[in-house]
Amino acid sequence: MTKENFRPAYAWYVVGLLTAGYAVSVLDRIVIGLLLEPIKAQFQLTDFQLALVSGAAFGVCYSIMAIPFGWLVDRFDRRLITIIGIAGWSLATAANGLARSFLGLFLARTAVGIGEASLSPSAASLIGDLFPGERRAKAYGVFVSGASVGTGVAFFAGGFAVAVAAPVRAQFPALLGSFEPWQIAFMLTSIPGLVLALLFALTVREPPRRVRDASLAPVPPLWPYLRRNWQAAATIIVGVSCNLMTIYTLIFFYPSLLGRVHHWAASDVGFWVGLVGAPIGGAGAIFTGWFITAIAKRGRPDAPLLTALIGTIYYGIWCIAAALAPNGTWSIVCFIASAIMANTCVASAFAGLAQIAPNELRGRLIALYTLTGGIVGLFIGPAVLGILSDRVFGAARLDLSLATAFALNTMIGAAILLAGRKRYITAVAEAKANGV
Repeated sequence: MTKENFRPAYAWYVVGLLTAGYAVSVLDRIVIGLLLEPIKAQFQLTDFQLALVSGAAFGVCYSIMAIPFGWLVDRFDRRLITIIGIAGWSLATAANGLARSFLGLFLARTAVGIGEASLSPSAASLIGDLFPGERRAKAYGVFVSGASVGTGVAFFAGGFAVAVAAPVRAQFPALLGSFEPWQIAFMLTSIPGLVLALLFALTVREPPRRVRDASLAPVPPLWPYLRRNWQAAATIIVGVSCNLMTIYTLIFFYPSLLGRVHHWAASDVGFWVGLVGAPIGGAGAIFTGWFITAIAKRGRPDAPLLTALIGTIYYGIWCIAAALAPNGTWSIVCFIASAIMANTCVASAFAGLAQIAPNELRGRLIALYTLTGGIVGLFIGPAVLGILSDRVFGAARLDLSLATAFALNTMIGAAILLAGRKRYITAVAEAKANGV
């Protein structure tokens, strides 16, 4: 390790770029949520098909590819992996705007998922080497705040694109005349990622990996480690993934709720959700890191798990309220309240897994979390909502479908986090004894 690599200013600069990368990834991942209604109309899709193209198409490849990316991160240049990943998913986002069918859009979304699977394992490993253990939770909290920034930018950009697409097409008929407003929105959102990839390539160096004390027990391979610690890891991974079901279902279908049930225009949805929800969510994610650190200093080894539990219950309650609100204004108020802890669980997962895993396994363990979170949060969550809407409550009562899904996700997630608490505390003690 060199002193230059670990100067606080440089370390936080890298975290800032990774946070921007996370923001761009969320932007490219969820902007489709604001565009589902025009896509539904153009391709004549059901809500279940919308769930497939928004969640499953992205989530399955995002989840599966997290494992090989985690393996690569633990062995090769994480800086290069990050650069290629950001540039790759940005180009794939632009390809969404070229889709002319449901299948074309589905395939473009899978490509976005493959590229984005590289970021979380890379960022978790980089941050683990840039910061000592007692400061990692704060850095992870800042990193995860990128999700709220990306959410706000996604709604702003999507709403703006929908509002200005028609006059822009009128000004450039030869270039844009054949594209729908939702296609133009995808093209616009691909630009920030390409710029960020270039900046990362020019200014970030690959930090040396932290080396454990040679007198300590050697690090086991991943699967023997998991056989011993699977309950602790599963508590964090699966418990937080249930919260991700609520997060992604809300992100993808909340604009449709305001449009169908409360008759809001897409541009209005983008403005208000982006204006007030995203900054609050970002601040909440940053606060989570400091909150975990403060609780841990009081002698609570389960600080990340306890924080995730609080976030799961709080977020679920306010999301249910947002779904069942009597009008759009009150729904937005409840959405803002939920945003305070929108990213609490995700930040807690990064900190919680880093607390029980050595650096040599951290990339793959975060990849396993990404795999589970993608399948559960991005695939199962929206799919369940689509089934409830198409088969139980009907498309016109999207509010009831959302409230039911949110309630189920919250109860299951909270139960898992509570059930695994004792085993997680044991894993933390063992990790400290082994120099993690």
